[in-house]
Amino acid sequence: MDWVWEEKDGCRFLTIPRWWTQGARVFFSSRAGGASTGPWAELNLGLHVGDEPGQVAQNRDKLARAVGLADYAWYAARQVHGNDVVVVDAQAAGTPSQPGALGDADGIATRRRGAVLMGFFADCAPLFFFAPRRQVVALAHAGWRGTVGKVAQEAVYRLEQEFDCRRGDLQVAIGPCIGVCCYQVGAEVIELVRERFGSAGEAFLGHRNNALYLDLAGLNRFILVAAGVPAQSIITSRYCTSCHPELFFSHRREAGKTGRMAGGIALR
Repeated sequence: MDWVWEEKDGCRFLTIPRWWTQGARVFFSSRAGGASTGPWAELNLGLHVGDEPGQVAQNRDKLARAVGLADYAWYAARQVHGNDVVVVDAQAAGTPSQPGALGDADGIATRRRGAVLMGFFADCAPLFFFAPRRQVVALAHAGWRGTVGKVAQEAVYRLEQEFDCRRGDLQVAIGPCIGVCCYQVGAEVIELVRERFGSAGEAFLGHRNNALYLDLAGLNRFILVAAGVPAQSIITSRYCTSCHPELFFSHRREAGKTGRMAGGIALR
C-alpha cells in the first residue's frame, strides 16, 4: 500500500496505514490547516524560516494531535545536509513544539517506543525506515548533498550495526520531494553525481532545454537498493513538492522564502 492522505481538524497529512498495523506510525505533513500567514501559510513547522515562533509552536502542537502522537516524546536533529546518523537513546525528551535536541545530523534512528523522530522539509527527500522484526525506525533528510553523500546508505548500515537489522527486512518510504520535472541543477551537482555514481548516475539526470534536472527520489531509491534494501520494499511518493503549491512548501519554487513540512516516525 502506498502513501495515503488523512485529515483531522483541517490538518492534512500523508501516512502509511500498513506500517501502523505493524507497529510504526509515519507521517508527512501538508501545508494545510495551520495558523501561519504570508509566505509561511498555513501549517509551517519550521522555526528557522522567519515565521512567528508562537504560530509555529501552535502548528506543531496541532499536527501532533492530528497524527495521534501528542503524548509521545519528540526528537529532532539540526539538519546540515550531511550523512551522519544519530541514535536516540538517553537524550532528554522534548515536546512537539520544542523537540529534544540531537545535535548536527541528517539521520535519526531508535528502538525506543513512544519516541517521535521528526525532520523538516521543503523539497529535500524525506526517507523513512522501518524494521518490523526488530521494531526499529529511522528518518533521514536527503537534499542533493545528503543524497550524493549517501545518507540513505549510512542509515541502512547504522540500522544493521546498531540494531542488528537485516537489510532484506527493511521497509523504506520516500516522501514528497522536488521532482526531476522541476529540480534543475548546476555543474557542481552534475559533477558529483557522475563522480560518485559513474555511468549509473546518468539515469537520474534529466535533459531538457539545454539544462539538467536531478531525480532526487530515483537516486535515493537506487542507493537504497544498492545498499541491500529490496526494491519491492521501497515506497516512493508520486508528489513533486514544487508542482503542488496547494499542498506543499517548496524552497526552489518560492526562492527560499517559504515554510517547512515535517516528517516523522514513531514506534507505538
